[in-house]
Amino acid sequence: ADAVLLAWQGTWQPGRGRYLGISVLGDEGWSGDFQMKDSLDSLHVGLYPRVGSFPLHDTSFAGQGWSKGSRKCDSANGWVVIDAVEALLTALLTRIEMRFEQVCSNSSARLRGKVVWHVDDAGLSGDRVASIPTGAWSAPATAGIPEEGIYAYLESDPGHYVGQGRKMLFMPGSSGISLDASPGGLNIALTGTDGSYWQGALLGRYRTDVTAPLTTGIYPVRRVGGTFINDPEGEVRWSSDGRACSSSGWFAIDHIVYAGQVIREVDARFEDFCDGVGESLRGQFRWRR
Repeated sequence: ADAVLLAWQGTWQPGRGRYLGISVLGDEGWSGDFQMKDSLDSLHVGLYPRVGSFPLHDTSFAGQGWSKGSRKCDSANGWVVIDAVEALLTALLTRIEMRFEQVCSNSSARLRGKVVWHVDDAGLSGDRVASIPTGAWSAPATAGIPEEGIYAYLESDPGHYVGQGRKMLFMPGSSGISLDASPGGLNIALTGTDGSYWQGALLGRYRTDVTAPLTTGIYPVRRVGGTFINDPEGEVRWSSDGRACSSSGWFAIDHIVYAGQVIREVDARFEDFCDGVGESLRGQFRWRR
C-alpha cells in the first residue's frame, strides 16, 4: 500500500547458481541479492548456511547481500531459509517466502528479515510494471520547467561522477534535445548552453519481451558488481563529456504515446546512482514530436 515491492529470478552468469533479486521502493529504498550455490540452477526450499557476501562469496555456498540506499556490507556472513518458492527455470518468479540473517564482517550486530511476496499481490500491471509510488522524486518548482512544450531538466549531487553537482535546464532554441525509441526503451541526447553533451538511455526490461514498448509505471534498476543481471530488469544509462558509470536507481514513465514504433509523446523521470551507492543524478523531461 505504501511501496513498490518487486522480486525476480535470473541468471547471474552462465554456469552460476540461480539468482534472486528483491527491490523495495518507498520512503526507504532497500535491495536484496541472493544466489544459489553453483550446483543449483533453480531456487529450492531449504536452509542455506555459511552464506557469504554476494557477489564475492565462495560459490560452493550460497551468497546474499542487503543494502539500504548507499549503505551495504563490504563483506558479510549469515544464513538464508527459503520457505516457499514458485518459479519455473525459465519463467518469471511468481512467489517467494524466505528468512535471512546477515552479519557485516566489521560488526557483531545482526540484520534479520522475512520476505513474503506473490506476484498477484504486488500491484503489477499485465506487463509486470509497477505503479509509481507517491513521493517519487520530481523536479522542484524552482527548476523553471515550462507548463507546456519540450524540455529536459537535470540536477545532481556534487559526488555523482557524471553529474558533478550541475543543475541544467534544456529547452529548444537555447539547447539541443533529441529523443528516439529503442527496443524496449528510449534514447535521449542533450546539448547544453555551455557546450556540454549528454546521452541518456532508459530501458524497460521488466517484462518477458524486452522489445515491448514502454508503459506508464516505475522501473527499478540495479547493477551488481558492475554487471547487469541477465533478467528482465530495467536500465538507466547516462554519460557526459567522457564520463560514465555503472548505474542503479529507477525511472518512471508518467505518460507515453506511440505511433507504431515511434514515440510521439513522453513524460519521464529518473534517478541514477553510480555503482549503486552514494549521491545521485536526477532528471525529468517532456518530449513531443
